[in-house]
Amino acid sequence: MSDQFGFDFADMAQPAYAELPLGGWLDPEYTTDEFNAIFERAALVLPALSGALAVLFGGALEVAKDEHAKMLEACERTGAYHLWRVDVPAEASLIEAFQAACIARECPVPGAEFKALTEKRMTVHAMYVPNLGSVVVHQWAADNIGIDYYPWRDSFFLPSYRDGRRVVKVPESVFAGTYCADKIAESNEGVASVPVFMHEGREYINDGGMSYGTYSECGGWAFCSMADWNGPTYSYRTQVKAWDEGRTERGDRRGLVVRVRGHLAVLTGETIFYDDNATGFHCASRDEEEGAVPEEEEWAEDEIPEEGIEA
Repeated sequence: MSDQFGFDFADMAQPAYAELPLGGWLDPEYTTDEFNAIFERAALVLPALSGALAVLFGGALEVAKDEHAKMLEACERTGAYHLWRVDVPAEASLIEAFQAACIARECPVPGAEFKALTEKRMTVHAMYVPNLGSVVVHQWAADNIGIDYYPWRDSFFLPSYRDGRRVVKVPESVFAGTYCADKIAESNEGVASVPVFMHEGREYINDGGMSYGTYSECGGWAFCSMADWNGPTYSYRTQVKAWDEGRTERGDRRGLVVRVRGHLAVLTGETIFYDDNATGFHCASRDEEEGAVPEEEEWAEDEIPEEGIEA
């Protein structure tokens, strides 16, 4: 088998990947006066809406103001702070009308943005109205819906590793036994040696998943050689730091350096693999069968790329 099997070749170099400025993926912090000004500005935009949008955004704004008032009652606020989560109640008819408006991209306010995300177990519909804020509807089932309101443009509207993420049905045996999130977490500042699984001639790394009943899924991450990666690189610890600082999206593993069959590789993108008729069968990963190299290895001095593993 070629040493490069499962890796991208030189003419398939990955597109540029860059971090956002510090805090780019985090909710903003404001002072009490700034929050009050945000709510007043939002109220001025409401008359431009009508129908279900006016009712939903208007109700959301009132909930946000109530939550902010509770925060001030709970303790004295000095300096800037985060707003508590704004969970918006709404009847099914309002939610359906909002989802339809998102799909049709209909809003009378210039500059409005829309985004929808469909995954195996959840759909998300969101709308951002300038100076009024964002409403984001998560739906797991007909009777399991969560509505969030943010008086700003929420990070959901940023380009995400989840956008366009493929969802592929396979037998559970394809990915069973290859779980390696523990190896990655235990590597800390080092480089984890990880097993892989294969689907349609391409290898993936199983960074974890979930199962219940006969349903099982995992997040399978594609990877390329270090030489083909165009962007920052991370160890487990520096990647978590990037999430905490809001420079990258939490859960985004792109740029993580691992070792596959002794070769340095970089994670490039995720596919969700699932089996909705899983039997609970588990098999050893190929690396386990062949005799895996140690779970964690520090960088050999002559292997460290010139840019190193950047935070």
